[in-house]
Amino acid sequence: MRAAVIGGGVIGAGWAARFLLNGWDVTVFDPGLEARRRLTEVLDNARRSLPAMYDRALPAEGELAFRDSVAAAAAGADWIQESVPERLDLKHQVLAEVQRHAPEHAVLASSTSGLKPSDLQRGSRRPGPILVCHPFNPVYLLPLVEVVPSPATDPSIRDRAVELLRAVGMHPLVIRREIDAHVADRLLEAMWRESLWLVRDGVASTAEIDDAIRYGFGLRWAQMGLFETCRIAGGDAGMRHFIAQFGPALRWPWSRLTDVPELTGDLVERMRTIADAAADGLSAEERERYPFAGSMIQVSRHEEMLPLIALPAARAVLAGMGYPGARFYSGFIISKPPQVAPPLYWHQDGILWDEPISYTDQPVQVFLMYYLVDTSRDNGCLRVIPGSHRRRHRLHALPHAHGEEINRAGPRHPSLQDDPDEVDVPVRAGDLVIGDARLLHSAHPNRSPRRRTVITLWFLPTFPD
Repeated sequence: MRAAVIGGGVIGAGWAARFLLNGWDVTVFDPGLEARRRLTEVLDNARRSLPAMYDRALPAEGELAFRDSVAAAAAGADWIQESVPERLDLKHQVLAEVQRHAPEHAVLASSTSGLKPSDLQRGSRRPGPILVCHPFNPVYLLPLVEVVPSPATDPSIRDRAVELLRAVGMHPLVIRREIDAHVADRLLEAMWRESLWLVRDGVASTAEIDDAIRYGFGLRWAQMGLFETCRIAGGDAGMRHFIAQFGPALRWPWSRLTDVPELTGDLVERMRTIADAAADGLSAEERERYPFAGSMIQVSRHEEMLPLIALPAARAVLAGMGYPGARFYSGFIISKPPQVAPPLYWHQDGILWDEPISYTDQPVQVFLMYYLVDTSRDNGCLRVIPGSHRRRHRLHALPHAHGEEINRAGPRHPSLQDDPDEVDVPVRAGDLVIGDARLLHSAHPNRSPRRRTVITLWFLPTFPD
């Protein structure tokens, strides 16, 4: 048997490892420069860990081969696993190319975590072989895979997919009716949302919430799941007694699952207090590390900041831009001290420069900047060079953002000078600025008597794994 994996990110590489270590030959197509290194690392991890999950010897490992096109990877494959970025137009292109070259009997499975199979089949001349097979990371260890057919999916393809997945040690869960985000991620989203409220309201810390899961019901759920746990809790009468005893509690106003925190004035003030305390706690060495940016404090070190990740205003804007499934990547509290802070150098905040998609209209990284104070030229407001994310600019030749070289730059360095193309972006406290991370941007010096504080979060709209 042979599988073709289109897209060699963490998920695609996990699929390749799962198939290879169960004796399948695998062909991979991924244009990224890091794809081979990434897959090699995942495969090494899988070789160390997967055999321990079996009570028998695994078959002889299959052969791995990289191909230079979708067509070459898909030709002759029995199973094609599409694991490209979560962009419907891109998935349509890939699936159309696959269908031009794959055998008619092949299963065409997508790893999408949110899209429905009917979305993927739209416009296809042969929708029958297409379905969703959504795995969980690491794919080579976690057995669950959500198998989601649409009414247009050929039942024989669905049944064959289930059989083949079982043969490579997975537990296929066939979803009865297609729905956005399938089943497991919807359950995780509910727990995530409630957890953010518990952190925001000061009820528990992130570490305490994790402990509540892993030392308590997480252990039960790993063995029995949710409903079996409830049935046993009902004693001899089972689920009927459990519902009679605890069912009325569903009407109590315990949960805040349908609510998401808003960036109110109170929340802005609270965030500012936390950010100022974090900046005050920095050592002299930490303050000197980023002389132009100011303090660079990881948001993850301050769990009170986590509700910002799920703010509805930001999520709504990202969804309106076409990225409802954007994934949080990283975040910093950036605080410029008063009066003496120099300008921030011109730079781009970009990763994934080895991905061809980085040079298209599609942003691969988006920054969300929550300003906690009013800004102007006097206290270091943001400034940008419009259009610099899509066309060459002389400042692109400057050193890498936030690297040591640029942080040693002198006051006459080109990265610290005004630019004729620049535009100021003054804002009010509580404003949210969203931008393409490829955009050249900097900030004016802070000549005011107060700190200028912003919380910057980075999201990956198209690279979920």
